[in-house]
Amino acid sequence: MKKLLDNDLFKFIVLGVIIGAILLIVFTKSNDLLGQIPDSGNENNEGIGGVEEIREGQDGSSIETTSEGEAITLNPDFEVKVPSRYMGRDFDPFEYAKQNNDTDSISPRSTAAIVRDVHHMTHGAIVAKDKWGYLTLNDENIFILLTELAAVDSRNHVERGMIDMLSNWYHGDVSGIDEDHNFLWDWQQGTIGEAKGMDWEGVEQEIIERAIENGYK
Repeated sequence: MKKLLDNDLFKFIVLGVIIGAILLIVFTKSNDLLGQIPDSGNENNEGIGGVEEIREGQDGSSIETTSEGEAITLNPDFEVKVPSRYMGRDFDPFEYAKQNNDTDSISPRSTAAIVRDVHHMTHGAIVAKDKWGYLTLNDENIFILLTELAAVDSRNHVERGMIDMLSNWYHGDVSGIDEDHNFLWDWQQGTIGEAKGMDWEGVEQEIIERAIENGYK
């Protein structure tokens, strides 16, 4: 046995086995950790907000997050006119955004970037196990995103869907916001964080008042 232990080849084999076992453990742990990161989508996530970037998604895209309750408003590089008061149930916010803003001078971001922001606006009003990223669902953000969507030349079904969502939210119709979230989440190929219902406690007071006024709550 002593001769065997003194053998250089035997020592080399034992060392190789130990190193291999350590690498296997490290590799397994890394995969486990990656599997816990929520899917943030599969396309470019340019942003126009000032939210702190705190981690990186599996695809290399940035995931932005902040605590709910703090008003987070987008900061676009174009001017946006927002009505100073609620304009009533018959008012079309998308037509207002299109007619009152210089959409010809705007270079809209990718569909994925706009989806990311509209998706984050749902997070304050849904029930879900994991929610990554938050934007306040308020008039400012609604009209910023509607104005950007108005600048898109040829809108696909996802962009048209977001116009409907944002317009409904403006009027207080957020009762289906969990379904809106899951529509966008599915488009992003999300795997963690499916909405299981909506939560009025996370809705801005001005939106709640409109929901009551228009019979949505």
